[in-house]
Amino acid sequence: MKNTKKKSLLYALGAAGALPEELCDQRSLALFAGALFLLVTLTAQESVTVLCILLGLGALLTAVLVRKRPMSPRLGLLFLAVTLYVLWAGAACFRSPYPVLALKEFTKILAGFLLFLLIVFTAGSGKSAGRNAISAVSAVSALFSFLSIDLVSTHWFSGVFRSIVEMFTQDYSVNSGLETGTRITSLLADGNTFASVTGLGVLLALGLALSSHGRERAFHAVCLFLSALGFVLAFSLGAMGFISAAFVLFLLAVPKGEKLPAAVLMVETLAVTMLGVMAVYVSVFDGTKQFSLVPLLGALVGSAGLAALDGLLSQRICTVLSRHKALSLGVAGALVLCGAVYGVLAFQLTGPAALAPGEILNRAADLPAGGYTLSAPGSGTASVRVTSQNETDLILHTSTVLYDGAADGGSFTVPEGTEAVWFAVSVPEGGTVEQLSYAGPENGSLKLHYKLLPGFMANRLQGLWANQNSVQRTEFWQDGLRIWEKSPLLGEGLGAVEAGLYSVARFEYQSRYVHNHYVQTLADAGVIGLVLFAGVLAASFWSALAGRKRGAPLAPALFAATGFAALQAVNQAAFSLSSFLSLMFCIWAGIAVHCTQSAPEPAKVPAMETAAAAEPKEKKAAAKAPLNAQSLPAANTAARKALLFSALAITTVWSGLLLNHLRADNDMMFGQGTVFQRLDSAVGSDPFSRQDAIQAYIYYSDQSDDEDIQNQAGLYASAYTRVGNTDPDYLAEYFFENHIPQSAFASLSRHLAFNRARTGAWQYALTLLAEQDDGTPEFRELSLGIALQFQEANDYLLQPITLYGRAQTYLDSLK
Repeated sequence: MKNTKKKSLLYALGAAGALPEELCDQRSLALFAGALFLLVTLTAQESVTVLCILLGLGALLTAVLVRKRPMSPRLGLLFLAVTLYVLWAGAACFRSPYPVLALKEFTKILAGFLLFLLIVFTAGSGKSAGRNAISAVSAVSALFSFLSIDLVSTHWFSGVFRSIVEMFTQDYSVNSGLETGTRITSLLADGNTFASVTGLGVLLALGLALSSHGRERAFHAVCLFLSALGFVLAFSLGAMGFISAAFVLFLLAVPKGEKLPAAVLMVETLAVTMLGVMAVYVSVFDGTKQFSLVPLLGALVGSAGLAALDGLLSQRICTVLSRHKALSLGVAGALVLCGAVYGVLAFQLTGPAALAPGEILNRAADLPAGGYTLSAPGSGTASVRVTSQNETDLILHTSTVLYDGAADGGSFTVPEGTEAVWFAVSVPEGGTVEQLSYAGPENGSLKLHYKLLPGFMANRLQGLWANQNSVQRTEFWQDGLRIWEKSPLLGEGLGAVEAGLYSVARFEYQSRYVHNHYVQTLADAGVIGLVLFAGVLAASFWSALAGRKRGAPLAPALFAATGFAALQAVNQAAFSLSSFLSLMFCIWAGIAVHCTQSAPEPAKVPAMETAAAAEPKEKKAAAKAPLNAQSLPAANTAARKALLFSALAITTVWSGLLLNHLRADNDMMFGQGTVFQRLDSAVGSDPFSRQDAIQAYIYYSDQSDDEDIQNQAGLYASAYTRVGNTDPDYLAEYFFENHIPQSAFASLSRHLAFNRARTGAWQYALTLLAEQDDGTPEFRELSLGIALQFQEANDYLLQPITLYGRAQTYLDSLK
């Protein structure tokens, strides 16, 4: 009886069940998908620490429950790579001068790793091993897409979701879900992150549908449509290109006999998805409707439509095409030709644009420098605002106004070095803009209304040759590399970009990530961290390909999903965001489990005959295939056990550290004793709270007359060298209060060097100097050093800092 209950529990968590080849049933999949969705949601900042502790305890308990199960095959190269990566990322927390920021980043990694362990521990055996986990990732992606579509539709389901998760986090609260006229941003509040999550869902659902039948296939077809609909509506240009490459990888990895069904399902999905996209676009993308039933109905009808189309026609189409290879090639060629023709015509077939009152149509042109005259015949009261952007403008997201007035007869001059010229066209009372032409060094007309493209696509494709987001990201990457140069081998520690960005940036902006995870990893964890992260990706590719050779049905989808994720890491911050990262750890676990299973033995063959028939094949396979778990030498088996114990040790140590951190935080706020006793306790007991506790001790010391507290504050201040990226500089103020100007200026200079690109830091520092100036020559000389530092900062920045009020007055007095 106990064994039965134990098996049921493991099955619900993701095991394949008693029969090796059994597909996951509906109840266990629903339970696993629901649990994963909840866990991914709770990886938000406010709740992730507690979640990690609970997951850690769960992983340790599960390891005890399944200790006798054979799992050596899955403790292979990928498991090793993931464990080493997590171990090094954890060590990077202790190298960071900002352990609280580092811990915030690492808990997202740790939560994903604990999910990884739970899946590896509980998954069953055979070809269906890990299928629940992979199906759950697909379902979670589809659910995020469905809720995000409802967020711009009825709010019925997304409202319930928000009301529940707001008890734990505010991450999903302030977000309309729509970037008007352009794309949906989703519950995740960022279209690019949403595209990353749904892109994974599309690839996994595709593989799951192709490897199943009946109701299960219909379920995966529904997930496929929902994820595809969300992906297209997010309209991330980079993700569009990357998923195209991933589709090629998928088709290359799919066995020869399954390529045709895969291609048919992909075409069906594209056709149905674009119908759904049009329904959502025409109903809510203008941003004027707070409630519309159309997007939700489009999602539901499209889901049912793809499932029905796949069930009724896919097999028949594949049968016909497989019997007539010439027809298959003809259809494939026709589809490619139609796609190419459509792509050309979509950008060429344009016409007049009808604009509502207050509506603005943005169009871009690549014009050489010189003077131009505008002509807008038959466009009535149309007006236009013409702006230009050079390379610096693209980086800063600024522009220069060249003309603002009536469209017909307007004139402007394009300066040298211009990368893009923008035309913001409007008709104040509403009307049609028939044509807008320009004459000058180059003559032409703007393409106003694209007849074959949805408006949001036409808007996003404007100025593609000089996309300011892409140009700005290259600056982000350079900033990440500048941080990495400070500690090339080991990195500056997790959270290094968020903490130290202002010290290297050439203009003021806020970002925790550089939108390239390879550069981000270099900055945070150095060359060693990058090698380990790349090792995880390489091991994923290798394991998926090995699984394909073994006949693992989901290996092609897992291979393509890994490729998509690796490409997304080039220009997105997805790997730094909990929603995507958690799902990737689940995919890695799916690969570790699903792609390491040996092909099943033939059934219903007498033992003697089986042994005789299999012997020559086994010998031949042994020469080609990697060793499986049963043939591993004792030393290798011992190494795998050591690897498993290492993973459990990481889980145990970090669960204890997080518990201690929560205790220290609670004691600082509500513990017994004076505030200084509580801060002293935190300094000595919690490595993550230590620096903040020291800073707080120094700050509050002026409120006490106790000599021991003053002495301790002095000791802390003399040894405290950490700078922060926010004001005030508590250390400088402490030294000013205690009449130690040399130390105060030294601290303030470090603070300003660390915040070189931040206007607020300079405004604060010079205002503080104005307040503290005692009129002595020594103070003036030290202040001149700060003024020189300010001038050097402005020489470095793309956009000089401008001060105001008392700060500017004091700076002027130093000249």
